[in-house]
Amino acid sequence: MAGYASAVEAATGRAVDRCVLVLVGGEDPVDLVLDGDRLVSARARAEAVAGELCDGR
Repeated sequence: MAGYASAVEAATGRAVDRCVLVLVGGEDPVDLVLDGDRLVSARARAEAVAGELCDGR
């Protein structure tokens, strides 16, 4: 979800401070929320992994 947050910011020019993924395959929908420090940490990790992939590591 962190990668999507960065992509949405780049496409819209608007800040993203909360992501919600709704899983609807089971009996009841499940909301997964990523915000605050968890979103900041996930975005940093996603950017690091993307950098490693682009560097060929």
